[in-house]
Amino acid sequence: ALLLWTPETPNLNSRVVSLSADGKDIDRKAERFGWREWTIDGGKYLLNGKPIQFRSDSWHFMGVPQMTRRYAWAWFKAIKEANGNAVRLHAQVYPSFYHDVADEMGICILDETANWASDGGPKFDREIFWKNSITHLERFIKRDRNHASVLGWSVSNENKPVILHVFNRPDLMPAQEKAWADWRDTCRRLDPTRPWISSDGEEDGKGLL
Repeated sequence: ALLLWTPETPNLNSRVVSLSADGKDIDRKAERFGWREWTIDGGKYLLNGKPIQFRSDSWHFMGVPQMTRRYAWAWFKAIKEANGNAVRLHAQVYPSFYHDVADEMGICILDETANWASDGGPKFDREIFWKNSITHLERFIKRDRNHASVLGWSVSNENKPVILHVFNRPDLMPAQEKAWADWRDTCRRLDPTRPWISSDGEEDGKGLL
């Protein structure tokens, strides 16, 4: 039997897949994973059937100083030493070595896309923005879904308050509401193993998330 992955016991396993032709191996890939199950029971989030409370940190990705495994290890070590167990990788697609280190150290990740509006930058009035946001989310989930540390998906950050209080464009909310449903369905289609689908600063997306 495989040992369970938890923040206290971050057990990892590996599956090796080989591709052969004419009796010879022509390609091989190893994928590491942790054996765990995320579920929701009422207002409780469960890991392997047991309620878990997240004690977490969050931080903007600031570029070059953070581009090493050593930085990720030092950050997660500080979280562990403060009796924490989770992190929100905020508003950017972090390098995947952050997920590797979190898998190894037992840090739960709320994985967040680069779909964030705090700077007033997104072109919410353009159809291409909404189309590309789905493509971005699909690539994001496919990259990270095999990491044991990922507890759920944060599909966007503060779109709603920017639409309503920065752009003052309530007429754009129907497009955002459709996107919440599209993003939710994309998460469920590509990763049915994690029921957590959220968006920071947007409540529960009018009940859609």
